[in-house]
Amino acid sequence: EARKVAAETAATGAMKDLDKTRVTLATVEQQRSAAERAASEAARKRGEAEAAATDASRRRSEAETAAAFAARQRAEAESAAQVASKQRTEAEQQRTAAETQRKAAEAAARAAQVAKIAAEKQRAIAETAAQKAVHAKHDAESGLDELMARRQAAEKAADQLEARSKAEAKAQAQVAAATARKATDDELAKARAQATKLADERKRAETELADRRKAVAAQQAETDRLELAAAQARDAAEREEKRRARLTEQRIAEEQELAQIKARKADVAKVATAPAPVVTPGKAAFVKDITFKGDEAGSRVDIAMSGEGRVTLGQVTATHVELIIDGAELGSKLERKLDVSKFGSPVRAISSFRDRTTPNRVRLIAELSSPVTPTFDRDAMGVKWSFAGNVVAKRASRIQNLPPPVVGGFGAASTPIAQQSVSQVPGTVPRNRKVYRGATVDFDFKDAPIHDLLRTIADTGKVNIVVPDGINARVTVRLKRVPWDQALEVILASHGLWYRRDGNLFRIAPRKELDAEDEAEAARREAMIKSEVPRSEIVPLNYSSAADLQGKLQSMLSPKGRLEVDERTNALLINDVAGNRAEIVKLALQLDTQTPQISIEARIVEARSTFVRQFGIQWGGRALAGAAGGNATGLIFPSSIGLQGGSDDPQAPSGGVAQPSDFAINLPAATGAGEGGAIGLSLGSLGGNFSLNLRLSALEDTGTVRIISAPKITVLNNKEAKISQGVSIPISVVSAAGTQTQFVQADLALTVTPYVSQRDCAIAMEINVTKNEPDFVNVGARGDPSILRKEAKTSMLVNDGETSVLGGIYTRNSGLAYKKVPFFSDIPVLGWFFKNRRENDDRTEILVFITPKITNKALLRCQ
Repeated sequence: EARKVAAETAATGAMKDLDKTRVTLATVEQQRSAAERAASEAARKRGEAEAAATDASRRRSEAETAAAFAARQRAEAESAAQVASKQRTEAEQQRTAAETQRKAAEAAARAAQVAKIAAEKQRAIAETAAQKAVHAKHDAESGLDELMARRQAAEKAADQLEARSKAEAKAQAQVAAATARKATDDELAKARAQATKLADERKRAETELADRRKAVAAQQAETDRLELAAAQARDAAEREEKRRARLTEQRIAEEQELAQIKARKADVAKVATAPAPVVTPGKAAFVKDITFKGDEAGSRVDIAMSGEGRVTLGQVTATHVELIIDGAELGSKLERKLDVSKFGSPVRAISSFRDRTTPNRVRLIAELSSPVTPTFDRDAMGVKWSFAGNVVAKRASRIQNLPPPVVGGFGAASTPIAQQSVSQVPGTVPRNRKVYRGATVDFDFKDAPIHDLLRTIADTGKVNIVVPDGINARVTVRLKRVPWDQALEVILASHGLWYRRDGNLFRIAPRKELDAEDEAEAARREAMIKSEVPRSEIVPLNYSSAADLQGKLQSMLSPKGRLEVDERTNALLINDVAGNRAEIVKLALQLDTQTPQISIEARIVEARSTFVRQFGIQWGGRALAGAAGGNATGLIFPSSIGLQGGSDDPQAPSGGVAQPSDFAINLPAATGAGEGGAIGLSLGSLGGNFSLNLRLSALEDTGTVRIISAPKITVLNNKEAKISQGVSIPISVVSAAGTQTQFVQADLALTVTPYVSQRDCAIAMEINVTKNEPDFVNVGARGDPSILRKEAKTSMLVNDGETSVLGGIYTRNSGLAYKKVPFFSDIPVLGWFFKNRRENDDRTEILVFITPKITNKALLRCQ
């Protein structure tokens, strides 16, 4: 029973504990839920905090951007204020200048008014003179009519006089006849009386004719005088009219200038009273770039521009064209002058600049070599300024010279009549047309005889033209500004005709006849060649090799010809017909010229400079405390103490201080005999227990070396030449075969092959310049020196006697090095006791110059 009660009690206690546990679990669950809610709330707040931080960062960036923009706007406003102040000052100056110009214009206007009044007076005088001239002209015309009537009457009297002279001669003949046939006295007297009457009438007619001729001469003189007076009056009237027109133009120009001055004065007053402008970014136009494109036909200037600007064409002349951009700015780098003459366009140069008298105005001026038609177009990118030139298409000339064929015998001396002109060569179509150089003519004929037309061409071209009687063509032609030689060829070709020219003599004939003459001449020459016997001729050569020329001249021999070489005398033995022989001799003598000889000098200039500066320090010492020195510590441990430097080196310089040096800092400069300097300081106690050593060293080395090498050599044209000087360095080479000695060249050498231009004596060269020298500082493992190589190899063109830079190399080696103790060397001032400083600067420069000179230029055919 007791156990049961105890068990129930235990069960009751257990139930209570279970209830407490359940309550505790519920409480824990509530706390967990609350913790989860708190964690979710914390996560949400953290997200909000992060978003707020991001927003704050963005707002800070925006604030910084706004601050920078505000600062830039403030700077632009300050700049605009300065520009406005400057513009106000310039406006004041312009207003003063405008006032001065206005006064000058008013004075000019008054002078123009006075000149106008004088011109009116002169005009009235000129009109009076013109009226007089008209009256004189009418008088002259009436006098001329009277003169013509009198002249006709005089001519009629002369005819009557001639008739009477004939009648008198007839009467005298009758008297002679009557006397001859022994007529009666009455008949003879009657004939004599009639002859006397006729003689008297002839004398009266001669007297009357002489009087009338005098009257005609006087009338002619009066008419000439009146015509001269009329011409003078007409010239005076024309001069006065021109003077009046010039004065009118001058007055109009002065009035326009006065109006411009007044308008400028009004603009200046507006600018002077206007407030300072506020610059708004993005509204003013800005010229960003100016480029040019062009060729012979035309050209274009591309102006890259942002913003709005008013573009107008300015003054246009035969030599200059102006483009004005208002409301625009131009960068300082674009204020320049572009030389565009190498494009071959009508534009020689483009100048761009800001107008100093008008704010926000950009001017572009194109300098012209020939008149052009300027236009411009606006687009989103800017302005395209185009120039259309008045260009006539140029045709490259191709002149085909056809010498008479080389034949032998008598054919070699034939006349040029068998020579074919360019247009008559069969089967050839020239790609470029012939150039005609005759004076231009204008023809407008219909059904004109070709003989008359060719006579007109002969008078124009100052040549002689022979036309056969069998040519009776009629020509209808209309030509404007055509060279006479081209007109001649066109007219002849249109009728199946052509010409042969010998000097200034042209022989006209049908083409078929000329072709037949050519064929007959060719057959005659061929027959003469076959019948001619070859003859020998010796051509001695002075400069060329006969063996070299033999191969070049073999192709010019006829089938009967033979060409041999005499090596002993360096002569050509030519055995051929006369024509071929003469051509071979001529060509051989042309090729037998003196070969150009060139003296070439190379100058190698080498400069070296070295600089070294070094500062070093050494210091240390020792301190001993012990019974041996009489200053024991009095302690059992440590009974003695020793302190001394541990960076001492027997190889390090230690002169000037006490021994042993016991250096704690051992960073000396490389001093010694002949370089640098050093000073030492030693401090010590009487018993030798304490010592201090200090040594300072410094070094500075500066040197300059200049080496000039000038190899020089003379060589013939198109031949390679080489000159060298140097040493051969023996180098031992160990191999399986044993030790062998090889020699490496270290020399100064010049190798060159020149080519001389026969036109202007310019010299093209293939050059190789080397300068190798041994370097005994940098040696190999066996002590063999290295080779310092300097080489230049190129091809270049140099005029005779000029010096050109072949090339150059510039090297600089600079350094700054420290040897120091960490931490302590970085202490200001005191750090110099813990470091060594070394500074070096080595410079090397090498330049190669070349100077060619033709030694026998006087004997060459250079332009």
